Amino acid sequence: MLLLKKGELWGYVDVNGKEVIPTIYESSTDFEEGLGVVQLLNKNLYIDKQGNLFGE
Repeated sequence: MLLLKKGELWGYVDVNGKEVIPTIYESSTDFEEGLGVVQLLNKNLYIDKQGNLFGE
């Protein structure tokens, strides 16, 4: 998975450039050990490669 930025928002694309996690996040990090960190509504959350969110 690769990071994708559209305007001010972030998401993820696969190696072919297909958007697989929508660009709706205020910030995001690369995946490490299967999880990334995204910011949504000023909250930091973990995200997996299927787009599931974890955390408060």
